[in-house]
Amino acid sequence: MDTCIFLRHGEVDNPKKVFYGRVLDIPLNNKGRIQIESITEKITELHLQITLIYSSPLLRALQTAKIIANKIDVSITPIQGLIDVDIPALTGKPLSLRKELHAKGEDEYSGIWVERGNETRDHIAQRMQRVFQRIKNENKNGFPIVVSHGDPLLCLLFSLENPNKKLPRIGELKKPVMQLIKDAELF
Repeated sequence: MDTCIFLRHGEVDNPKKVFYGRVLDIPLNNKGRIQIESITEKITELHLQITLIYSSPLLRALQTAKIIANKIDVSITPIQGLIDVDIPALTGKPLSLRKELHAKGEDEYSGIWVERGNETRDHIAQRMQRVFQRIKNENKNGFPIVVSHGDPLLCLLFSLENPNKKLPRIGELKKPVMQLIKDAELF
């Protein structure tokens, strides 16, 4: 496999601005559907032979995968390992807490939050690496699309590009990825 396209699901409604992780299975909103239709057009312009779409089993990811699959006529394989983060200690709590944690040099995947049941960054990266290895093994001659969630994809991409480096906090991972998105002019 020479190429793999990684996508985060499209935008969802989160009117209460809370952490939702894998517990709240919420759908795409209209803007999210438009985002995915737009990125699907960009994918089709690449003229890649997309072989399959692998998706998180959560609704927002499956809806994203279905929009793409309908346009490029490929099948979808849901994979549990692509699911969003497990953050029971924060589910339903205000997202503003995330900014506070990051400002203090902490994140939701370490310290007290892990003690309260949240998944660690290393665990997220390892499960995503296992899934990616499976995808590579199943797609020796094709171009799959992987639809997952923001933080798991950040952990995977960092660990693939930096196999011998310790995963930094999530806040530090987002900065270079957001710059890549801006540079690529995806939206």
